[in-house]
Amino acid sequence: ADVEDEKLIEKMVQVSQDGRNYPVKWEHAADRRSHRFYADSIVRREGERGEEREGEGERERGGDNVVLVSWDGAPIGVENKGEHKLIIPPLGVFTALGAQVMNDGSSYISVQFSDPLLQNQDLNGLITINGVNLKFIIDGQTVKCYPDQNLIGSYQMVTHAGIQNTLGKKLSSDISFSIDFEDHAPSVKFIGNGVIIPSSNQIKIPFEATSLHTVDVTIIKVFENNISQFLQVNNLDGNNELKRVGRPMLKKAIKLNEDKLIDLRKTNTFSIDLDKLIKQEPGALYQIKLSFKRAYSLYRCDGIDTSLDQSVSEMEKLNTENWDEEEVKADQSLWDAAEEEYDWNGYNWNERNNPCHNSYYTQDKVAQRNIMTTDIGLVAKKGSKNEITFFATHLISTNPLAGISIDLLDYQQQIIGSGNTNDEGILKLMFNRKPYLAIAKNGSQKTYLKLDDGSSLSVSQFDVSGETVEKGLKGFIYGERGVWRPGDSIYLQFILEDKLNALPKDHPVTMELYNPLGTLYKRLVSNGKHYPFYDFRTATDVEAPTGTWTAKVKVGSNSFTKNIRVETVMPNRLKIELNFPGNSLVNNEEWKVKLKSRWLHGANAGGLKAKVDISLNPIVTQFKRYTDFVFDNPSKKFSTESTTLFEEKLNENGEAEFPVKMELQGDAAGMLQANFTTKVFEPGGAFSTDRFQIPFHAYTSYVGIKLPKGDVARGMLLTDTNHKVQVVCLDANGNLKKGVRKGRAQLFKIQWRWWWDRSEDDLSNYANAEEYNSLMDEEIEIVNGIGKFNIRVNYPDWGRYLILVTDEGGHSTGKAFYMDWPGWAGRAQKEANSSANILSIQLNKASYVVGEKATINFPTPLAGRALLSIENGSEIIKTYWIPSNGYQSSFEFPISKDMQPNVYAHVTLVQPHGQTSNDLPIRLYGMAN
Repeated sequence: ADVEDEKLIEKMVQVSQDGRNYPVKWEHAADRRSHRFYADSIVRREGERGEEREGEGERERGGDNVVLVSWDGAPIGVENKGEHKLIIPPLGVFTALGAQVMNDGSSYISVQFSDPLLQNQDLNGLITINGVNLKFIIDGQTVKCYPDQNLIGSYQMVTHAGIQNTLGKKLSSDISFSIDFEDHAPSVKFIGNGVIIPSSNQIKIPFEATSLHTVDVTIIKVFENNISQFLQVNNLDGNNELKRVGRPMLKKAIKLNEDKLIDLRKTNTFSIDLDKLIKQEPGALYQIKLSFKRAYSLYRCDGIDTSLDQSVSEMEKLNTENWDEEEVKADQSLWDAAEEEYDWNGYNWNERNNPCHNSYYTQDKVAQRNIMTTDIGLVAKKGSKNEITFFATHLISTNPLAGISIDLLDYQQQIIGSGNTNDEGILKLMFNRKPYLAIAKNGSQKTYLKLDDGSSLSVSQFDVSGETVEKGLKGFIYGERGVWRPGDSIYLQFILEDKLNALPKDHPVTMELYNPLGTLYKRLVSNGKHYPFYDFRTATDVEAPTGTWTAKVKVGSNSFTKNIRVETVMPNRLKIELNFPGNSLVNNEEWKVKLKSRWLHGANAGGLKAKVDISLNPIVTQFKRYTDFVFDNPSKKFSTESTTLFEEKLNENGEAEFPVKMELQGDAAGMLQANFTTKVFEPGGAFSTDRFQIPFHAYTSYVGIKLPKGDVARGMLLTDTNHKVQVVCLDANGNLKKGVRKGRAQLFKIQWRWWWDRSEDDLSNYANAEEYNSLMDEEIEIVNGIGKFNIRVNYPDWGRYLILVTDEGGHSTGKAFYMDWPGWAGRAQKEANSSANILSIQLNKASYVVGEKATINFPTPLAGRALLSIENGSEIIKTYWIPSNGYQSSFEFPISKDMQPNVYAHVTLVQPHGQTSNDLPIRLYGMAN
């Protein structure tokens, strides 16, 4: 809704539906000319039965749930009203729900079904459009149908009986849908997003255009002496404040209809030969913009002739080599003024997506890409000390570049360090101010690398756990015990590790002690007489507040903290014994437990009140002979509250006996731990406490699974392969269950979870919710405790899966795993969003001792080289260049003393720019701890 008066927004708007009022939420649009309104819940359910509607792409059958969504904009002054019916089939009914034409560059029809479809079935002849050949991709409940020709107008699609879901159930009857194909909206976009291009290649910039016969090309040059200013507010692909540092060099219309055989109304690929348009200046950056006018459009609009012949005829009137002199001057004048100019004359926000209106042809349809020509590839690594290491390689050959001059600049563009790379292409530079930019030169060629923290590559997907190194320093605080009482002496020791010798040996270290209210209680200083050990001795007052105190040790500008527990502790005066007849508890079995208590001086505690509580907590289910198997179900979450088992007085001998019996309903993922808390109360009200733990078996038998190992390169299971899953069934003592048992195996496709989303990774949705259908659901046989079955996922599917196995005894187990395409770089690599993709690397051992040799393995292409950097938290210890040898590279390096206590192996893989064996970026990286 267009709203001119913002005061209208401040009013509470109510929308009436069926006599009820629903509040309306509003959202201010970014361009400050429109607002969006959202009704909370304006839906109405129309019974359990519907009617049949012929000639439309949806059917309402008896038993279907029909949800009516309706809207009316009259209360807020908008002339827009309507309704839409959503058809929800009953459970157990397999049917086709609808078909919709999707336009994302190439048209296809998305057909929705109520259940996921069987992956490997042949759909030829089962989904048809008269006179059109189709290709199919099955994606869960959706089938993507790709026609072999450009379709315009209305067509009838039929989904025929015989289409199967994952359970083998077939579609019972033919269902027809009416679908309408429209022209693709005019659009243009670049292919790829890289900035740097080697100079030896012919510089052709590919792009895609749809429903256009001509595009305008504008080239803006960011001058070489302004690049450092440009990078203060941009990355190399940025667009901010371009008028400060650049200027247009060329504007030209390029006709796309040179090849008469292509259909310009579809998405086609073209290229711009940059060498034929401009003469490039070494070290400069060029922004290429592609735009179009309404006159260039081939989109069919009522009353307008947009045929290709007519459009081209109109274009012949234009001088496509040189623009009108007055127009060039007007365009150049925009770059002479400091202020920005915008022309919104005739713009209608409501028509912004209508290709038949001028409001469609605005700046948001412009494609742009920055280009810089250089052969220098540059990688920088910075530790915690004032040193940065550069690695220079040739982008075409990947060979190290010797003699490359590198200048280090701060944010104010002042040089704070310079040097040349050695024969290995490596240069180490020291600095006394924070670096911001590195400029590498090789003759007339230059390359630029921003060194701010935001430009560094993310390592969040790798195991980088460990102690934080504060500017080359590590510290550890410990005390002589864990809890102190008010008035006690507190003895704390601080150990300092300064491998870089950043501090003198007699450097003072300060400790501050804060009470639970955050108030400074005491400050102590130690001069390091027994370096690297610092001794701090203090005490609290008798009336000091209890709670968590904080000890903060300061070493220069670095600080290290430790929590100090100060509590009023009363020692036990009674000894408590809780005796069980066995070593574990079993669900639904009753046990007699004996409780005995006596005073510490030996007298029995006859007549004292006692209370015994129990709580159950999940633990990892493990059996010694089957450590490779998984016995816990990740889709189950167990929670329990403390339960009182006994609360009575002890007899005259200080003893009591009571039964223990727990009844669970199968919610446990595996084995549990029973925690008993026993309190015996003295006559004055004080009490002594004892805690006892014992295993609790929620099941009489446990089923476990073992998945095969993944491929060597990435540790993932591969598609188009049968993978054998081993199954065992054990009793509570870890012995194989005799006889023949039945089990159930299920496979689910689950959503990808990144590291920040793990806390809410609730796999129980897939195991328990009926709307998630399994990709596989079959009965398995377990003979004398041993069984097996196969799982298989076919190309092009890939991603994260969940396997669940349930035993007839009620216990179930499961494991989430990854499935990917074969090859050294699978689907997960190809669809990564990072500019430098993640490289999977593996070490042959989890830990090493000094003197051993470590072997690192990682996937490699046919050509290129890898940089292996052995690093700790402060500096680079050792580097190696490793040539690429194909599918898998393996490299061995020695473990030295300076790698203690732990180091990181960081691999940067560099591919030649001209390679065509894969479509991955030039640089990939990975890390192992």
